[in-house]
Formats: sequence, structure tokens, C-alpha cells
Amino acid sequence: MLQTASCPQTLPGHRRLLRLAGIIVVGALLILGAWRYSNWLLPTANPAIQVYHGSKLVPYSEETAAITTQQDNDRVRAPDFDGGIEWLNCSGPIRIKDLRGKVVLLDFWAFCCINCMHILPDLAKLEEKYSNELVVIGVHSAKFDAEKVSKNIRDAVLRYHIEHPVVNDANHKIWESYFVTSWPTFTLIDPEGYIYGQGSGEGLRDVLDTAISKLIQTHRTKKTLKEKPLTFLGEKFRQRKTAPLFCPGKVLADEPN
Repeated sequence: MLQTASCPQTLPGHRRLLRLAGIIVVGALLILGAWRYSNWLLPTANPAIQVYHGSKLVPYSEETAAITTQQDNDRVRAPDFDGGIEWLNCSGPIRIKDLRGKVVLLDFWAFCCINCMHILPDLAKLEEKYSNELVVIGVHSAKFDAEKVSKNIRDAVLRYHIEHPVVNDANHKIWESYFVTSWPTFTLIDPEGYIYGQGSGEGLRDVLDTAISKLIQTHRTKKTLKEKPLTFLGEKFRQRKTAPLFCPGKVLADEPN
């Protein structure tokens, strides 16, 4: 005859304790998962921009801004855009020397990066506010293979109404020369061609606005600022020559008259 061992019944009080412990564990796991997810989406929880004080990057403040703009020795020259495989939204390759006299803001982005999409309205507002003094250059450094294709980048430029020049940095050559580690990253270059500061993540519009304004004031005083705006031949103007509609979504056509 086969016998089975019976398990002693759990007391009601113990059941409640076990149930409560299970709820606490599940809740803790959910909170931890949400925290990790939010940090993956927003890698910069405390956004800030760093500026060069001599050859060292230090957190941006009114004091460091005043000191930094006076430093002429040991400043870091902005590397050129060597390694970009194609330029979009302009008539041809751009060199750092072509931008001398302008405040330049580099935006390291990728079109599949949601954080990069979130900051596009900030860039547009800065471009509008400082249309005579500021030039924004998008450096598209791909995350995925599909993002390395210039046609796909061109489609994204049109889709998101990006009007500044964009270079396809498919092999991360420019990314590496500027020591970038995350998307999006901004690098600010002064009118004399030196790196002024760098910051990553969303929420940097106000601090970038302040830094750009400071650079404009300083270089206007030094007479190293060129205030005639640069114009570029954007992709949407090229599209008008080959297609009757600009980035169409839906078309409704009535019957012939």
C-alpha cells in the first residue's frame, strides 16, 4: 500500500504574513524596474553643461563662465569634421574654419533615439532666437545599422523638419574625436574655434541659452563675432524639385469634374 505524507496546515496568521511579504517583494521589484527603465530613457537625471577652464572641464556657472571666456592659453581647439561620410541640408562638406566668427552648437544624435527627438524643439527655439550668431550642426552618430544609411537620415531630417546641416557620422569618427559617450550630447564651440563646453541629456535649453548669450556678449566685445547669418540649402528645397508634395502623409482626391 502506497502511503503519502501529509503537510501540516499553515496557520491563518502565517498565511497573512506570507501574503503580505509577497506583496512587498513584488512592489519592490516593480519600483526597481520602473527606476531602471526611467534611468535608461533619461540618462542625465541632473542635467548640466561643463565648460573648459584652461584644459579641464568644470561645471558651468556664472563664475566659471566669466573665467573661461578670459582664458587664452591651453584652450582646446575644436576638431574638424573628419570622417563624416555625407552632408545633408547643405550644399557640401563644412569645415570648422568655415564657421569662424559664429557660436557653433554640435548636436550628437540618432533618429531612433527618443531623447534626441525630444530636444529638437529646444534647438529650433535657440536657432530662432540667435539666428544671426548661432549655427547648429547635427552630427548623426548611428546606434543601429539602418541609421548609418544617408537616405534614412535624409528622411528623418524631412520628417522632423530639421533645417540645420547634418553630417552622417556612420563610423563614429567625429563622435570619438569629441569624446562623446551618449545621445544626445551637445558641444558648444566659441567664435574663435575653441571648445567652450559640453553637456548630455534633455533639459539643457536654459543653460545652453545662458552660455550662448554669454559667448555672444564676450565675442561681440572682442570683435570676433560675425553677425551676418549663414544660409544653407535644405533638403526640403531639394525635394520640391523632384516631388510635388513635401513629406506627404495622406492624400484625398475627389472624382474628375
